[in-house]
Amino acid sequence: MNLDFYRNFVTVAESYTVSEAARRLNIAQPALSAQIKSLESYYGVQLIKTRQGSRHLELTAAGELLYRRMRHILNATDVLRTDLKMVAFNELETVAIGTVPDLSMAVGEYVADFAEKHPDRRWRITVNDVATLADHLERGEIHCIITPFAASQAFMYTLEGAFTRPIYAIGRKDHPLLKDKQHVRMTSLTKEPICLATELEEGFFRSCREEHVEIPVGIRCTSTATVVDVALRCHRIAVIAGDVSPWLAPYITAVPLRSKYLRAEHYVYTQKGVELPKVMRQFLDHLKDREDYRPDFPRSEMSAEV
Repeated sequence: MNLDFYRNFVTVAESYTVSEAARRLNIAQPALSAQIKSLESYYGVQLIKTRQGSRHLELTAAGELLYRRMRHILNATDVLRTDLKMVAFNELETVAIGTVPDLSMAVGEYVADFAEKHPDRRWRITVNDVATLADHLERGEIHCIITPFAASQAFMYTLEGAFTRPIYAIGRKDHPLLKDKQHVRMTSLTKEPICLATELEEGFFRSCREEHVEIPVGIRCTSTATVVDVALRCHRIAVIAGDVSPWLAPYITAVPLRSKYLRAEHYVYTQKGVELPKVMRQFLDHLKDREDYRPDFPRSEMSAEV
């Protein structure tokens, strides 16, 4: 007997009329009545009757018994379906990626975009500092690292790709240096101390030298979120790489910072000599189709403990 017939019978038992149940189930009333008749024929008993002097339904003693039993059976079936899906999910191959906090949002978008076309895999994103991620990579706990820092021990890693990120000057909505601007240049930032993300520090000061400008840096922070938070509290301008959290958008002005010499990049590294899962290789190839992909693998001048 079709399990849906039993589900529909339970709905009928919890309704006043067959027509009401048919509306709730979004099926034709004759079809629903035929299903009830099939159940009655199968068990050889009457399950439902019309209350005397009314169009409302009531269950027979046999119908009450079937209703009580089937509710438990159907609930158990739903639990079993969930358990089976979980077992199947746990058997899926896990693809593990490591990244730093400032890139977690971008990496999440990378994975979500790819996973839509590959739902038969589990994805795990580990967010930590670069040194810890390097340990995870060496122990085989993650398959790649996506980081804004170039590797200081390049012989241990394979550089799979490099990507550019936009650089923004960020301040409060009413900040006079940013308000109503389409973009700003380095020369616009000389009037007050700025807050700077440390990943940009070396490139930033090089840009100052090349463009012959002096820009005071009041605060340096490793976290983009902290840089922006401090800048907003102190009514300063923050210079960061990448987009800020969407929840900040109503409170800030983010203006592209244009500089011939300042650029922000992040890199994808894998452990040299380690065979990657097929889907990981597909993911890396997928990243190369992005607009921000740099096929020439430009390297930042800043290194870290990778």
